[in-house]
Amino acid sequence: MKHIFSRTLETTIKKVSLIVSILISVTVGVIVVSTNKTNTIGAYQVVLENVLMLQHLLVYFVITGFLLMVSTISNATGLIASEVHEGTFKLLAAKPNSRTQILAGKILGVIVGEVILLVISLLSYFSTVIIAGAIDGNIIKEMVSYLPAYFLYGVVIILFFTAVSTFLSCIFKRKISAMLPLLTIVVIALGFLPLQRVMTQVREGSTPTILNYVDLNYHFGLIFKFFVDLVSPIKPNRLIGYLTNLFTDYRLDPDVIRQEWGGRILLANNYLSTTVVMIFYSLLALVSYILSFVIIKKKDI
Repeated sequence: MKHIFSRTLETTIKKVSLIVSILISVTVGVIVVSTNKTNTIGAYQVVLENVLMLQHLLVYFVITGFLLMVSTISNATGLIASEVHEGTFKLLAAKPNSRTQILAGKILGVIVGEVILLVISLLSYFSTVIIAGAIDGNIIKEMVSYLPAYFLYGVVIILFFTAVSTFLSCIFKRKISAMLPLLTIVVIALGFLPLQRVMTQVREGSTPTILNYVDLNYHFGLIFKFFVDLVSPIKPNRLIGYLTNLFTDYRLDPDVIRQEWGGRILLANNYLSTTVVMIFYSLLALVSYILSFVIIKKKDI
């Protein structure tokens, strides 16, 4: 099992994965720094909130979004499917390792590898922001304070997508067959649904209520906001709040407004409970892990 774990870990954090993770994270850092250079006029608190909101959005959509999700799916869907397709699983099973040990070693290898890539991505991003030196030191401290929140959310993403990807890998005989459904989900959650909200706003229409319950972007956004709020609650101004509603960090309802200190602010959309969403995805991940071990024991190789 130790050998299987080590081999899977090496495959997960190969050079290409490291380079891609660093380059994308550095790019995100450059975007945040560049935006701050052109938007430093205003009260300290306003500048801080704007920088934090942009950071939340980019970390959510890019670093712990497309980058982490696609990387996890790509590595986890090949755990069994690739071995079966290439005929190497028989060799692994022939050695003094049970099928349970083989699967456990592979799963742990992917999880640990993805966590390492997550840490490297976050450190690359924050290092870029700090080294650039274009942002006020106090604001940088506030930005870095969210590192634990981003890390915890990233771990949740890793555990969930590793579980579902492993389950599909045990069912399908080819890696590509296991990858496509999950990649489609990622594109819908982080691409199509935000685009749909943009088009709805352009037409000045309203989002169907049922979509508020099945909106995967909303689900992940609630979980992300839960961890971010552990550090400090998100308090966007109206403009940033509107932007956030279109590209969901967390759902805001543009139709529900109230007066406070003479200004219009957006109220949070509470269609679903964060606790319920987290329990649902935790159970889904747990069931996927259990079914993976059940299937691998009975799978005809």
